[in-house]
Amino acid sequence: MQTNHKGPLGHLSQDEETHLLQICYVMAMYESVARGSSAVWSNSPLKSLKVGAGWRAHLNRVSSWDIGILQNLVVPALELFAPLADQRIVVGPVFSDGEFVGGADGDLIINDNLIEVKCETPGFSGSAVRQVITYALLDAKGEYNLEKCSIYLARYGSLATWNLDEIIHEISLGRYRYADL
Repeated sequence: MQTNHKGPLGHLSQDEETHLLQICYVMAMYESVARGSSAVWSNSPLKSLKVGAGWRAHLNRVSSWDIGILQNLVVPALELFAPLADQRIVVGPVFSDGEFVGGADGDLIINDNLIEVKCETPGFSGSAVRQVITYALLDAKGEYNLEKCSIYLARYGSLATWNLDEIIHEISLGRYRYADL
């Protein structure tokens, strides 16, 4: 799909977009199962697949209703992120000191901004903010040169961004700076 695609980000034919969203949804189902409990597997549409099932069988597990929901989420994301497409982008960054917490991988880095994508409602929580700050601190070798952290609320098309030094200084009541930690 990528090699055949010409034009700016977000300009896919309806069939290409549907196919890409189906693939993303199936991959998300596998990630959910891999990171979840046995209860996640027991409720997964993947459970009914036969051993050795091909991609068509996988893609058939994604309903048109699910595709419609994803299409609604894509529109504001493209409006927000498409202008940044020529920037330094890292998808799924892995952090150098992640082994200290059993592994840590983020969602997205654009330039110096670590972005965590959240899809739950009603919005971001203190734990989500702590998560993205922790990920930044796990980049102890400075591989990504992070200066900011953000939470993207996919259901709302909203991005909240903080300067890492400022937020760490604030939540530590003035005791620490990002560089110190």
